[in-house]
Formats: sequence, structure tokens, C-alpha cells
Amino acid sequence: PARQSSPFPGTNSQRAHSQLEHAVADILDAVTDEATVILAIEDSQWIDATSANILSGVASRLVGRRLLIIFTSRVPLGEFSLTRSDSFSHVNVPALDEADSANLIRQIVSRREKTMSDAYLGWCITVAEGNPYFLHELCNHWIETGKEYVAPPSLAAVIETRLGRLSPSALQLLQACAVLQNHATIANLEAALGLKPHELLSSISEISAAGMASTTPLEMRSGCSMRLSSRHDLLSDAALAQLAIPARAYLHRRAASVLETTFGEEGDASTLWSCAQHWHLAGEGSQALRLGLSCAYHLLNAGLPNDSIDAFDRARDYCATDSDTLLVEQGRVRSAYAASSWQLVIEIEGSARALTQTLHPERTKHDDIELMALRAEWQTLNWDATLAKALTCLDATDADAAHRVEAGIMALMLISYSLDSGGSSRTFDRVVELASQPGVPLESILKAQMVYHTNWGSLECAVGAAKSLILQSRTNGDVGELFRSLCNAGVTFRVAGLFRESQESLLEGLAIADKHHLPLAKGRAVP
Repeated sequence: PARQSSPFPGTNSQRAHSQLEHAVADILDAVTDEATVILAIEDSQWIDATSANILSGVASRLVGRRLLIIFTSRVPLGEFSLTRSDSFSHVNVPALDEADSANLIRQIVSRREKTMSDAYLGWCITVAEGNPYFLHELCNHWIETGKEYVAPPSLAAVIETRLGRLSPSALQLLQACAVLQNHATIANLEAALGLKPHELLSSISEISAAGMASTTPLEMRSGCSMRLSSRHDLLSDAALAQLAIPARAYLHRRAASVLETTFGEEGDASTLWSCAQHWHLAGEGSQALRLGLSCAYHLLNAGLPNDSIDAFDRARDYCATDSDTLLVEQGRVRSAYAASSWQLVIEIEGSARALTQTLHPERTKHDDIELMALRAEWQTLNWDATLAKALTCLDATDADAAHRVEAGIMALMLISYSLDSGGSSRTFDRVVELASQPGVPLESILKAQMVYHTNWGSLECAVGAAKSLILQSRTNGDVGELFRSLCNAGVTFRVAGLFRESQESLLEGLAIADKHHLPLAKGRAVP
């Protein structure tokens, strides 16, 4: 423990210190008559002031003897009063810089005719912190075992010894930093651990003095904050290894609770996903699924459907029941549809439909997923089959009016390929009849007017509907719907001879596909 009070109580403490100093000096004096003695005291930054004074006095008494006392410390020795003897020499041994560390690693591995990847070389440099011994041990362990990003036993023992010198509060702080990772701000650490301000201050000072922590500025929406983190992954792993499984789960639970109270202010997907992972590691599967789905839908609503697909895929790990899996599949199909990943839409629709029939056999199959699958099937050029299914939906009495109208619009588009004006009129009349019912959105009515009048009616009405549709899609803020409205309106403008408006619409659609990294949608806009 750092700087303990004197173990000798009362007014006799100074005399006791002097007697101890004489005793140690006498023993060393006798030994140095027979041989040279080297006394090495490692990590002197942990020494208490009393012991430092005694050792300094011993060194002063034995000047000229065959004795070398070496103190190693991470802080200046003067702080511990090791300066009573003029024979003390202070030698500052700085850490190797990155260039020298890299050169040392390359020399070690080249002797064994090995080649280390740049990524692992950079990791070794970070972990070793300029310590030549650490660099040697990391390289030799990799050469002998071929394992990367793993601490050799020699370093693991050193790290465990260093951790063993920390107070319980300081060790808990380091463990909390390892758990919170990028979210280890002072505010989050304070909330997760529930430490009093003076306890947290003492713990921060302790791990900083021990060279175990570093700070990184973080740009927050409300200003700049600081992140406190362990110096490297090996230190984090070793600190967490000292936690019992229930204790580690509890710490993840605390981290999840803290982050969930802050993500409403930050509103970013990273925090949502971190929160889900913490709930998962805390053994709270339902909470993890809830946050995982929130993260995926957050990305979808932000116009990042491909990232959203990945998030839904990861959320599968949190599913415990078929009902959980159905929730994930329903989200995945929406993301795949927004990304214009048609084959994936068809695949997910099949699995989602099977789960729905098993869990909810009473439900109608005429839902949003059916419409997405119909549009996906259409893009595979299976037009006749898609038209037949769309007309079936249009006449389905167990489907709501909005669903039937959307199906009718698809039918109108597909009929236009066959130039069947009679079929188009009957279909359009049925759509107009249904559109008067409550619950049918304005966009659906505008799409129906645009499609019908572009192919069989008044081009003036078609152009007016197309412009209104684009405006309405901008208002709703759905990136996928805006993209489709721009592409479809581009066709109407071209048929009407409005080539500039057509090009502008398609170029805007292309820009949306570029911005949101949607190569499949881009492939639709370019032709």
C-alpha cells in the first residue's frame, strides 16, 4: 500500500526507525565483506515514506562498500525522499518511441525468418508501451505459438502482479473502464460504480499514477467530454479476468442501465448497440433483443438500410423464441426492401410467412410483407405470376383498403406492359373506388393516378400527380419511398416529353442511392 503511516506508535517511533536502519546496515555491511551485493527494489513508486527514509539512510551509511542499491520507479524518486545520500544517481530511461519499437520487432522476427503483419505489429507496439522486455516477450511468444493478440505467460504474470497492488476501488474503476470501453466517460463511470466523488478521484489518481490509464477527448453533441480507458487490451482482459462471472454480469447490467438513460440524449446507433450487448452479457436476453431491434430500426429510419440489415442479423443472437425470431425477420424484410435487395426480400418473406402461420394461423396473409414480396418478384421479371397475385390481392375481402389499393397500383404497372387498356380501366376504377375508404394514404391515390394517366389517360393529370407524389414523399421523410417516387415520376416526365424534369428526378434518385450506399437501387436509376 502507498505511503502507509509508521508502524511504530508513540514518541519512540523515530528511535525504532533508527534501530531498524542500523540493523539493516549492519547485515549488509557484513555481507559486503564477503561479496559484492546488488539490492534491486522494483516499482518504488509504491513504497511508503517510512521505508524510503530507512533505505536511504542505509545507503548513506554504506557509502564506499561493495553495495549497489537500484530503485526503479514510474515517478521521480525525489517524491519519496530517497535523496539523503549524495551517492544517488538519477537515470531517466524513457520508453522506446514507435519507430524504435517497430525496428526492434522487425529485428527480432527477421532473425527467425518470420514476417509480422502491420496490424499485429501496431498492436504489439501499443501493448508494450515502449518497454523492450515486453516487445521481446510478445515477439517470442508469437514466433513460438503463432498466436496473435494473446499475452504470453511472462507478461500475464507481470500484469497480474501490477493489478494486485491496486486498491479494490481502483481495480473496480479499471474493470468498469474495460466494460464500458468507448463509453467510459467520467459521468458514466461515476453512475455505473456509484462511487462518492472523493473515492472516484482517489481511484483515478491511483490508476493514472500506476500508468494503467489514459484519457481521450470525445466530441459530444453537448460539448467535449473525456474518456478514461486502460492503456491496452491486455490490461483490460487481465482486469476483467479477476471478476467472478456473477460480478462481471452485474457490471454489464450497470453499464446497460447507465447507457440506456443517456442514449435518448445522444441518439446514436453505437450507444444503442453497446447497450444491447451489455444487456446480453448481463444475461438479460429480452432487454438485449429490445435494444438490438431499436438499433436496427434506428439505422433503417436514418436511411441506412444495408447497415440495418447487418444489425438485424446480429440481433438474431438475442432471440430465445420463435416470436423473437419473427420480430427480427419482419425488420430484416423491411430493410432488404428499402435496400432494393429483391432476392433477399423473397427469401425472408418465405421464412417470416412460415413463422407467422405457425404462431398466428388466424392472421391474414395480406400484409405489408406480402406487398414487398410482390414488388421483389416483379423485379425478377416474373410479370405474369406477379400480375395474377396482385389482382388477387386487389379483390381480397379479408385485406384492408390500403393494401388492396397498393396491389392495384402494381397491377396497373404490370398491365401497362401488355397494353391491355380494357384491363387497365377496370383495375383503375376498382382502385378509385377503394381509395375513397378511410385509411388509404394520399401517396397511394397519387401513384394510381400517375400510373394510369401516363399509360392511358391525360398526360397533364399524370404530370400533376407525379409532382404531387414527389412533394408528398419528401414530406413523409421515407428515403426508400422518395427514391421510388423519383424513379417512377421520371418515367411519367419522359413520356410527357419533359426530359429535363425526367433527368432531374432520376439524378436525384441516383444521388440518394449513392448517399445511402444502395448499389442495387443505383442499378435501377441508371438505365
